[in-house]
Amino acid sequence: MALLEVKNLRVYFHTREGTVKAVDDVSFTLEKNETLCLVGESGCGKSVTALSIIGLISNPGKIESGQILFEGVDLVKLKKSELRKFRGTEISMIFQEPMTSLNPSLKVGFQIVELLLEHFNVSKTEAKNLAVEFLKKVKIPDAVGTYDKYPHQLSGGMRQRVMIAMALISKPSLLIADEPTTALDVTIQLQILELIRDLKNSLGTSVILITHDMGVVANLADKVAVMYAGKIVESGEVFEVFENPLHPYTVGLLGSIPKLDTPKNSRLISIPGNVPRLINPPKGCRFHERCSRKLEICEIAEPPEMTIGNSNHRIACWLYSDEFQGAVDTDERYGS
Repeated sequence: MALLEVKNLRVYFHTREGTVKAVDDVSFTLEKNETLCLVGESGCGKSVTALSIIGLISNPGKIESGQILFEGVDLVKLKKSELRKFRGTEISMIFQEPMTSLNPSLKVGFQIVELLLEHFNVSKTEAKNLAVEFLKKVKIPDAVGTYDKYPHQLSGGMRQRVMIAMALISKPSLLIADEPTTALDVTIQLQILELIRDLKNSLGTSVILITHDMGVVANLADKVAVMYAGKIVESGEVFEVFENPLHPYTVGLLGSIPKLDTPKNSRLISIPGNVPRLINPPKGCRFHERCSRKLEICEIAEPPEMTIGNSNHRIACWLYSDEFQGAVDTDERYGS
């Protein structure tokens, strides 16, 4: 049994302007001790997908349909009180900006201890010892001193390490990390990502990592799911998707990454236009307005999801349907 199965998930936000279809028929599977990266531009539905799993969709948002099966239990059907038993114990989440997640008026140690006392049968002394132990695990140099500091007394990187310690102290089966390095400089980003990978391996935790950085995906992921305008347009083993990107959107994302052998004065590929508003998304394929390879059918009908060969590589694009198989030229696909 897979650790997590998301099946045909739809999450809509009902506003005065109309219904925002933030997540629209999304499905994926996560195995135990596996890392899945959800990747795409801002506004593609990555964070809403993550918040749905952990039960943090707030009004006017609503899970309209679908299943979120965690070890066979459908989290969508649970009451809030039942879901809290999973949140913070079996499933933990690291958010983009730790200053909005940590209480600025409480010391770091108190916040970690409070979490342990809420979810586990431990004494205050045991909770403090565990807190210091995990602050050391996330490689905070002065763990005891950090325990007695307020969040504003720590750097951004140290605050994010505290958040990782809080997320992993319960040894969850699933860790969701939503853009955990966005506000950090490049050197600290690398340290944080390596830390998540090392702790994931040592604790046997599965990870869903949300990012827009394809370089991060290449270094950390076992599987990748590319999201666009509330839908997954391509997914598969990370090696397969990077070696043989098929969807024009995936190709554009990968083409925007500079490589060591990129000529000095050459221009990187850019994807024209912007992610469409999800109140009134385009008919047919939601990417067709930005796609240089679109066919007439792309403007009319939504593409079905197809499996490529005998692998787990899946794509939703008319160019790879039986009728149009082979329509994409290899050189054009890679921007040569």
